[in-house]
Amino acid sequence: MNETAAPRTGLTRQIAERGNSVRFDDLQARVKTIATHSILDFVGLSIASANLPLIKALIAEALDQGGREESSAVGSFTRLPAAWAASVNAGAGHVLAYDDVNMVIPGHATAVAWPSSLALAEISDASGRHVLEAYVAGFETTCVLGELLEPSHYDMGFHASGTLGAFGAAMSASRMLQLDIDTTAQALSVAATMASGLKGAFGTMLKPFQVARATGNGVLAARLAKRGLGGRDDLIEREQGFAVTHSKSALPLELPRSETGSYMLQTLYKYHAACYLAHSPIEGAALARQRPGFDPDLVQAVTVTVNPMAGKVCNIDRPKTDPEVGYSIRTLVAMSLLKMGVTRPDDLKVSRVAEGNVLPLADRVTIAFDPSLPDTASRVHLRTDRGDFEIATDVGNPEEDLSKQERQITNKVRLLAEPAIGPVKTSQLIERVLNLPDLASLRPIAEALRPST
Repeated sequence: MNETAAPRTGLTRQIAERGNSVRFDDLQARVKTIATHSILDFVGLSIASANLPLIKALIAEALDQGGREESSAVGSFTRLPAAWAASVNAGAGHVLAYDDVNMVIPGHATAVAWPSSLALAEISDASGRHVLEAYVAGFETTCVLGELLEPSHYDMGFHASGTLGAFGAAMSASRMLQLDIDTTAQALSVAATMASGLKGAFGTMLKPFQVARATGNGVLAARLAKRGLGGRDDLIEREQGFAVTHSKSALPLELPRSETGSYMLQTLYKYHAACYLAHSPIEGAALARQRPGFDPDLVQAVTVTVNPMAGKVCNIDRPKTDPEVGYSIRTLVAMSLLKMGVTRPDDLKVSRVAEGNVLPLADRVTIAFDPSLPDTASRVHLRTDRGDFEIATDVGNPEEDLSKQERQITNKVRLLAEPAIGPVKTSQLIERVLNLPDLASLRPIAEALRPST
C-alpha cells in the first residue's frame, strides 16, 4: 500500500464519516460510563444556573422571537424552538465555568454535544442509546478538530469551545436527525460559516454566551442542511476555509485518532468552580496549607509557575466582577491558602474576596511562566518566616477509579441541584442519567429541566 497516497475524501467528509460510524454497541464500556458522568455533571450545573441573568436573557429573547414549542430548556415554563432550547441549556451548563474539560480542544465538548442531542431527542422521542451515540459523535468531533488545529488556534485568541464546538453540536444534531454522510458534511460546512468565539470574552458572561450560540448554531446547521442548504463539503480544509483562517497548524491528509481509542477517555472534571488552568495552583496551595504549622500570616511571598497559556486565560490581577474571580490565579491561590472554599459557585464572589485577608495575600502572589510545564501543572513556591518550600501538582490525569468518580460527581450534582429542585427529584434525575442507555425515552430528563408550575 502506498502510504503517501491521497485519502479517498477530504477532512470534512472524513469527520462526517467518523461521526456517522459511532454505534452504541461498538463503544468501550468505559466510554459509556464516562459519557453518563459528563452528562450528569452538566445537567446538575444547568439546573443550578436556571435563574442567572444570562439564562433569563436568552429565554426572554427566545420567547419574544416566538416559534414552535419543541424542546425543554432550564428556567422556561414553556418549550422553546430546538435551537433556542439547545442554546439555553448549553449556556446554563457552562455559565458557572464548572463543567468537564478536555485539554485536546482545549475546552468543553459536553457543553455543545449534550444540549444539541437533548433538544432534538425530545422532538423525536429518541431512546437513550440513540442520544448517547449522537452525544459521543459530537464530543469526538469537537476533540478531533482540537487535535487538528491546536495549539495555534487557541493561541491566536479563539475560544475553542465556541468555535470548534459549533462543529460538535452540528455533528450531534446530524446524528439525531439521522442525516447521511453527504448531508452531514454539508451541515459541518454550514457550521463553519457560523463558528465563532474569542478568549477576550473570558471572565464575562460573553464566554458562556459563545458556547450557547455555538450549540444553537450547530442545531440550526444540521436542520438547514437537511432542508438542502449547503454548497461545500470541504469547508474545513479548503483554501480560505475554516482551518487555514483559524489556525497555523499544517493539516494532515488523514484524520487523527485518539491514542486511547476515544477522546472521551481524556475527560477531566472540575471540583473547584474556576477555570481549569487554575486548578493545579489551587491544589498546590491547599497542599501547602496542610503542612504542619502552616500559618498564612507568616507568608512573605508566593510564586506560582504555570504554562504561558494560563497567563492568557486566568491571570486577572484584581477581579472586579464575580465571573472574573474564577479567572484570577492570584485570588484563587490566596483563598485556598486561607482555607476559603472555592468549591461552590457562590464561593467566587467579589464581595467575599473583599473580606478578610484575601487581597493583601493575593498581592504577595506573583505569576511566573514555564513553557515546559503541561497546561494542567503548576509549581507553588512559598517564602515564609519559617523558611521556603515548593509544591508541584498536575491535575491533567483522568480518574482511573470510575466508581470513585461517580461518587464525586453525584455529590457535586446533589450540591448543585437540590437547592433548586429538592432531594427527591435530584435523586430521580441522577438515577435516570446514570442509566441513560436503558431509557426508552429522554423526555423525563428533558422535562425535569423545566421549572415546576
